[in-house]
Amino acid sequence: MTPSRHARTQRTHVPFTLSHPAAVLPFARRPLVPSALVIGSLTPDVPYYLYISGVRDMTHRPLGVVTVDVAIGLVVFAVWHLLAKRPLAALAPDRLRERLPVSAPVSWRWVVPSLAIGAASHVLWDAFTHAGAAEVLPWLAEFVGGITLYMWLQVGSGAAGLAVIAMWLARWVRTAPPVPVPVEAARGRLQVFAAAGVLSPAGGLLSALLLSADTTLHSLLFAAIVGAITAASLVLAVHCAWWHAAHLTGRHAEPAPAGTDGNGASRPAEGGGVGGGRVR
Repeated sequence: MTPSRHARTQRTHVPFTLSHPAAVLPFARRPLVPSALVIGSLTPDVPYYLYISGVRDMTHRPLGVVTVDVAIGLVVFAVWHLLAKRPLAALAPDRLRERLPVSAPVSWRWVVPSLAIGAASHVLWDAFTHAGAAEVLPWLAEFVGGITLYMWLQVGSGAAGLAVIAMWLARWVRTAPPVPVPVEAARGRLQVFAAAGVLSPAGGLLSALLLSADTTLHSLLFAAIVGAITAASLVLAVHCAWWHAAHLTGRHAEPAPAGTDGNGASRPAEGGGVGGGRVR
């Protein structure tokens, strides 16, 4: 392997960010906070999507797990529960929405440990599937089909993580009981999905063309994934802002009971969440 070729493999990694929650599923039980575990598992990659280069390396180091990652995680956790959870739940199909405990109160005592465990799972996963792993296990730097073994491991484990999450969600939808909490009628759901469907690939293409470090497939794929997820996140952020603005001005649909089509005439009482008072 030539030095230049090895250097190119270490520039970037493909951010299979959405696969990382698979690693925290075994920990999603008392006393830990499931939403904080998931957010923590995503936090180390947040600087990629905000295009903040100065802290990217720090978020993937052991010290960063208990410092920068927890700090970023607390911000994301607050944004999720205060601003994003209910607007995004309103986009879900009835069968899923009626099972989301959006009204569960927060148990702050276990938020920070849960964020740290989630971030640690991310950093540990990446340690075995990125260029740094080849420094400890040199055979991972060998090329197979023009791609390093650690890259094959990275892509394979990322795909496996997505499959695990999909199976877990399917089982959860089948087995979780409906939660008798108010569920906002989803207005503009198709428009949000359509906007995300158009702007996400457009953002990926634009990012690949303008922000890719070089013209290698690996670098282009990295930039495209980051751009696509960033664009989709911006669409969802606009939806959340619109949802809150509509509520503040009174231009929103009356909340409907779980399991209805959003046209229910009455609104159930608050406080019907599950989880023993724990945040989800």
